[in-house]
Amino acid sequence: DFCHDVVAARAMIAKYAAAPLPAYHVMGNHEFECSDSLDEVLRAFSMPCNYYSFDVRGFRFVAVDNNYHHGPDGNLKHYADESVSRIDGVKIDFAKSWAHIRSSNTEPIIRIYTEAATEAEAEALASEIMTFIKKITQ
Repeated sequence: DFCHDVVAARAMIAKYAAAPLPAYHVMGNHEFECSDSLDEVLRAFSMPCNYYSFDVRGFRFVAVDNNYHHGPDGNLKHYADESVSRIDGVKIDFAKSWAHIRSSNTEPIIRIYTEAATEAEAEALASEIMTFIKKITQ
């Protein structure tokens, strides 16, 4: 969290990238204080896209840019018309259903809980959520 103006800080970003140790950048809100352009921020950090993954000692890490997927009000752009809570994961309340997404504390998985009027509607909602997660993490 050292970069408020990614264009003006190119020299500092270059020194950070040249450090002789592993470094993994995750975009934060400060990168967007002086720039509204995702492309500009990606270029500044030499990142091909706003997410990536890497493996260390048998663990897979996924870094996702939360900022780009949220609107100015903090809600997920994809679900901007719904009520979104970030307590214990992410819970999205729809008019007649809800979905709760959270990482497991005991397994390397993401759990998706859904409730709807029918089992088929709940399964369809879970499928939609899985498609959205895959879209932003691939």
